[in-house]
Amino acid sequence: MLHHVTERDTAVFGGSTAVEYYFRVASMSIAFYDYFLTLPIEYRFYRSQPHVLRMSQACVLFILIRRYISIIAMIVSNYGAFATSFTIESCRQYYYVSPIFKVLQTMVSQAILGFRLEYTCKFW
Repeated sequence: MLHHVTERDTAVFGGSTAVEYYFRVASMSIAFYDYFLTLPIEYRFYRSQPHVLRMSQACVLFILIRRYISIIAMIVSNYGAFATSFTIESCRQYYYVSPIFKVLQTMVSQAILGFRLEYTCKFW
């Protein structure tokens, strides 16, 4: 059940509307659908590694960006949007959690681009 948005909520939460909540639910639905849809591919990818403790850089980055950091960033962000039990103090502490995960997500994606560029330059 979605949170019913009142005019007071809109003023307090910085203009959040029901449309924003619908987009958040839709994005989470698509992300989880994709997550479960690609589990067999992920399993084959893991099985192709020589050993669990000796994974390639590509595999480690795939695990970080695709499976964990992105999903955690979405969950944390959406929890912050839908939660109604925040006090001022807990809100201050929680305020930086979502951006931290988004920065980690960006750092891993940049590392992936760097490895791809390095690999591409080897054949030039």
